[in-house]
Amino acid sequence: MYAEEFEDYEYEAEVYEPTGDPRLDAENERYLGYGSASQYAQYSMPDVIKKFIIYFREMVNSGKLYEIQNVYENTFPKLTEEHFKSSPWPDANEVSPLVDDDQPFLILYKELYYRHIYARIQACQISTYYYVGFAYLMMRRYADAIRTFSHILLYVQRTKPLYQAKTYQNDQINKQTEKMYVLLSVCLVLHPQRIDESLQAVLREKPHAERIVRMQKGELQEFENAFAFASPKFLSPVPPPIDAPPADHRREPFQQLAKVFMDEVQQQLTLPTIRSYLRLYTTMPVAKMAAFLEMPDTDFRTHLLCFKHKMKNVVWTKGTSGLDGELQSGSEA
Repeated sequence: MYAEEFEDYEYEAEVYEPTGDPRLDAENERYLGYGSASQYAQYSMPDVIKKFIIYFREMVNSGKLYEIQNVYENTFPKLTEEHFKSSPWPDANEVSPLVDDDQPFLILYKELYYRHIYARIQACQISTYYYVGFAYLMMRRYADAIRTFSHILLYVQRTKPLYQAKTYQNDQINKQTEKMYVLLSVCLVLHPQRIDESLQAVLREKPHAERIVRMQKGELQEFENAFAFASPKFLSPVPPPIDAPPADHRREPFQQLAKVFMDEVQQQLTLPTIRSYLRLYTTMPVAKMAAFLEMPDTDFRTHLLCFKHKMKNVVWTKGTSGLDGELQSGSEA
């Protein structure tokens, strides 16, 4: 009987099934090209969300940067977790009547609308900065590495209350944050420059300050320990021989990268001393400077050329690719 009744029915290529969430169903209908279904258009926005949107617009129009930053990084993720855990925020068309069709604000709101997915997975953003900063470090682009680590560490400082709960994601964020502070201290020893005062205050604390002092003294073991602690896990692109794998084949990728890093560090051991003299004396004969350092003139010239070479790095200035950049000198002298 049922076969006869639906025998001639033509099915659409893509079947839409309601999810039960009025707003999510409306989003799906707009995406699939359906008409405006009245039964799903009656979504009622919670009062707390209305108040948040109105308040956010007032802060944007009044230019209160601190409040905007707090809303953007703290309030918005909390409301997302409480009210939109499994569904999107209201789109700009639904928000428009609340803000008198304020187009500049709606542009910002659209950015928030698409950002709410990433607000739920902060570990992804932090991990990305961690790996990008480490890649810059290994490429000897210390200025870019410092900029990358500083940017994400400041973000972590501002959003620290969000990571207090004992979850696996927060544990990962806290561990990566500690690793990035170690990598930042390594970069600053090899390529000194100014950083944000709040980050500098953290590096003045006991464990970081002692590590920095030992590295500035040229203790290679401290550099090696810092690299072993803060580097990510490495994988070899070539599998070991099946019949006779080496006993330490799992550590071989790390050992190769550590050797590259330590070779670079050894080339720069004398640079902090040379930098300190160059900051004290604007003009001085090479022979006199070599006498201060207790080395032959030829050796000092070699170290001076090494200093000039190591202080000139590729630095990102503009463009969409992080690999782009221009050669810039990072020396004060």
